[in-house]
Amino acid sequence: MIADKGYDDDRLGAKFITRGIDFVVPYRANRVNRPYEDSKKWRRYCWCWKVEWANAWLKNFWCVVVRWDPSLIAYKGFGHIAYIAIALTRF
Repeated sequence: MIADKGYDDDRLGAKFITRGIDFVVPYRANRVNRPYEDSKKWRRYCWCWKVEWANAWLKNFWCVVVRWDPSLIAYKGFGHIAYIAIALTRF
């Protein structure tokens, strides 16, 4: 799980680790004890902005965000069209 600095808590991290979930959170500036420093985790954290931007770009397509269509096939179709349009305009 990748989260922001607001989730930097020892108890929360311990809960995820006991369940076998890899917990990647940057440290807060005032944190004294830094129990883990792993470069592989930080490389994964550096890529999380792509997911956040893709979700923000998807919000421009109102029919996908609100889901007006009752059928799942039409909703998925509009989702694919939205992602294609995003890919063509952004990249």
